[in-house]
Amino acid sequence: MQELEKKRILRGRDVQNILSSLPKSLDATYERVLLQIDSDLVYEAKTALQWLFCCMRPLYLEEFVDASIINPDEEAPFSKDCQISPFDLVDLLPGLIKINPPPESSEYMFLPKHYTVTLAHFSVKEYLR
Repeated sequence: MQELEKKRILRGRDVQNILSSLPKSLDATYERVLLQIDSDLVYEAKTALQWLFCCMRPLYLEEFVDASIINPDEEAPFSKDCQISPFDLVDLLPGLIKINPPPESSEYMFLPKHYTVTLAHFSVKEYLR
């Protein structure tokens, strides 16, 4: 769907080409999402997914954002200077995570302790295992 949304003008053959290039399995779909992550943000994406994989409850969006930048190998393991905006972190992992309640628009306002984040589906956890 994202590839279709990126196109400004669609012809029938464009839709067919995009549909025929889609991954054939869930694992291949998840792999494709992960491979599209900007190399500068792989650490944050991996850390964020690890937290969701291990957490015992849904994380608040602000917890999710904070957790994504924890790096015990750094002199300062937690630095707000490294923080990604909540909206960008969510956009970084399309199809892998779910926001509850669903934002009403892409311009949703960040309200503390309002939104929670979970893995999108049990199959994401199985894939990450």
